[in-house]
Amino acid sequence: MGLSSNAIVIEDYSLHWNLEFEQLSKIFADRIGNLAVSIEHVGSTAVPGLVQNQ
Repeated sequence: MGLSSNAIVIEDYSLHWNLEFEQLSKIFADRIGNLAVSIEHVGSTAVPGLVQNQ
């Protein structure tokens, strides 16, 4: 069953999002080397206290 394709799910802020970004950004940086000046965490998951929608 699941959610319809146009459903919006709102999630409370999670400290896990920042930790996940840190882990993923290190992986990306290792793989792309000097091709990127920086890797930034943007969007609702980057703002402490802000809910996130999917």
